[in-house]
Amino acid sequence: MEAYIIDFNPYSKTIEGMINVRAINLDNVGALVIGTNREARKTDLEETVDILENLQNHMDCERIGKTDFAAFFPKGREVDVQGDKYLVGSMIVLKVTEYGLEPLDEDDYKLAKNELESRRISFSENGKKYVTFKLS
Repeated sequence: MEAYIIDFNPYSKTIEGMINVRAINLDNVGALVIGTNREARKTDLEETVDILENLQNHMDCERIGKTDFAAFFPKGREVDVQGDKYLVGSMIVLKVTEYGLEPLDEDDYKLAKNELESRRISFSENGKKYVTFKLS
């Protein structure tokens, strides 16, 4: 299935420059669901919407470092350690653009997964071991 995204640029001096219509194939987009247990998978657009709707009343969101990705996760899973933010558990990841959130295509999925794998950190506190993702 194909859909069209309309990007609106109000700063353009011409009508043609204000609106950019681009087609996306909805069969190949979704989100990344990844957990500190090393499990990762791609969701389709329908499952992505379902997950976000289920989280909507008890969800936090953090930008993943200086990347174009944002992580959405249940409240209370974020830990602040000496000014840095870490996530324990799983998250769903979408792309942040100047126009808002967008689903991930195959390249975005790989980039987001690699970025998060590089941010997986283990630490111990009070005799317990935690596996986290560094968000900031």
